Amino acid sequence: MSKNTPEYYRKYHSGQKYKNYKRQYRQRPEVKKREKELRERPETKEHERQRSHDYYLRAKASRQEYAQRPEVKQRARENSKRRRQSPEGREYQRKYLREWNLRKRYGISAQEHREMLSRQAGLCAICLEPMAEPFTDHDEIDGRPRVRGLLCLGCNTGLGGFRDKPERLASAIAYLVGHGYRHAETPGASIRGINA
Repeated sequence: MSKNTPEYYRKYHSGQKYKNYKRQYRQRPEVKKREKELRERPETKEHERQRSHDYYLRAKASRQEYAQRPEVKQRARENSKRRRQSPEGREYQRKYLREWNLRKRYGISAQEHREMLSRQAGLCAICLEPMAEPFTDHDEIDGRPRVRGLLCLGCNTGLGGFRDKPERLASAIAYLVGHGYRHAETPGASIRGINA
C-alpha cells in the first residue's frame, strides 16, 4: 500500500492527522479535477437528483405522520387559540391577513384599498351612505378579479342576490316603480335618476 494515499493514512494514522491529510489531499489540482469530472457525469447528476427527491419524499411523509399525532394536533389547536386571543395575534390578523386576503382574492394591495376608500370618501358606491365596514365588489374578467368599488353590506348582498345582472336590476326597478314606490325620506324623489 502506497504511503501517499488516504487509505494508508486512515489505516495507520488516526484522528486529526488523517483529517488534515484528507483536507490537503482534496486540495490537489488533479484530485479536484477528477472529482469535478465525476460530479458532472450524467449518471452522477441523476443519482444526486433521485437521492434528493427520495429524501424530500421521506421528510414529507415524516412531517405528515408527525402532524397526525393526537398530542401534536392538540398542541397546535391550543397555540392557534392562544395566538388568536392575544392582542398581538389580533393585530396580526387585522393587518397581515387582511392584506393577504386582498392580494389573493382581488389582486390589490392594502394601500390601493385605502386609496379607493378615500376616493369614495368612506361612502358606499351605490347608496352613498357611510360604511361601517367596506366590502370589496369585484367581477371576473378572463379568470382574473377586477375590483369595481367598495360597497356597504346591504348593497353588496343585494348585487349578489341579483347575480350582477343589470337586466335583473332593471326588472326590480320597474317592479318597485310599478307598485307605487316612493322614497321613504323624500316623497316623490327619483330612484338614482329614474323618476318615480
